[in-house]
Amino acid sequence: MAPVADLLIPSLGSCTYLVASTLLFLNAPICAAKQANAIIPAPLSAEIATRVICWALRRRIWSMKRLFLAAFIFLSACSGRPDLDDPSLGGPDLNLEEYFTGELKAYGQFQDRFGNALRRFEVDISGQFDGRTLTIQEDFIYEDGTTEQRIWSLTKTGADTWVGTAPGVIGVANGEERADVFNWKYEIDLPVPEGTLRVTFDDWMWRLDEDRVLNRAYMNRFGIEIGEVIIFFEKL
Repeated sequence: MAPVADLLIPSLGSCTYLVASTLLFLNAPICAAKQANAIIPAPLSAEIATRVICWALRRRIWSMKRLFLAAFIFLSACSGRPDLDDPSLGGPDLNLEEYFTGELKAYGQFQDRFGNALRRFEVDISGQFDGRTLTIQEDFIYEDGTTEQRIWSLTKTGADTWVGTAPGVIGVANGEERADVFNWKYEIDLPVPEGTLRVTFDDWMWRLDEDRVLNRAYMNRFGIEIGEVIIFFEKL
């Protein structure tokens, strides 16, 4: 059986005295570097000693990067989200087909996961319902003067369920109403100044009163929350 040092660092040969020094470098490479003269016999060249130390440091740094990434993903997954079973705060039932029929005005902003506002916008909204399909036209005006139009087509599939499509949406959006709350989820190529950004939305709406709806959409990329959109709707 080959010595441990041969398995970890094949290029160093089968010098058994490298076992202890290699393990020490893995656990405390900087301290080991200070003690290199005591651990590594004189015949071992300075070049090989340097390679051992650098290899151990690279392993240590790579392990720390993986640990940080795992912790980041875990914390993102554990962040609190609303739930359709949360107690209602007493607002009127949302009823998408009723609320979004007619003219509305909305104001909103994008912000990163740390709460920093990145972009603001206003939206002029017009909606029509034909008994089964709700068509919502949204005309965005951003703070830098750029504009965007998105037209949603939402089809009622049950008493409280909907599916929706719009340009840029991958597949369909699936949504459910529950009293004063509506939640839907979808993947979309979101326009950004540099082009488009493919993200998934966990999109929540709460009807505050007869004329106002609050919207908070959690934005994820590769399963990690990268920000959110907050919008305030008002019927005209």
